[in-house]
Amino acid sequence: MSVLSAGSQSAITVDGRRKRGDASRLAILTAATEAIVKDGVAALTHRRVSEVAGVSLARVSYHYPKVDDLLVAATTDYLARFDSSLREMAARSMAEGVPISDACT
Repeated sequence: MSVLSAGSQSAITVDGRRKRGDASRLAILTAATEAIVKDGVAALTHRRVSEVAGVSLARVSYHYPKVDDLLVAATTDYLARFDSSLREMAARSMAEGVPISDACT
């Protein structure tokens, strides 16, 4: 475990747990999106997501206690990534002076 100092801010303890938790959440959300696309919303379960993500069922349940929590988080994450991608394409369209449809393809 290490301690980082940030000037006038209080010290932050870093031991890898947050990084592992973030990686787990990303894997779970990616797997949930994949499961929804492949099998539909009705087929979304903690067990299915744990299989697709390659993480334990307990880990999925820890991060997202209810399937509705998982569905909302996966949808929010998917839409945030979509919005980011669309913003990048729009910026490229404006910078290159090409129609947005060309920048998207």
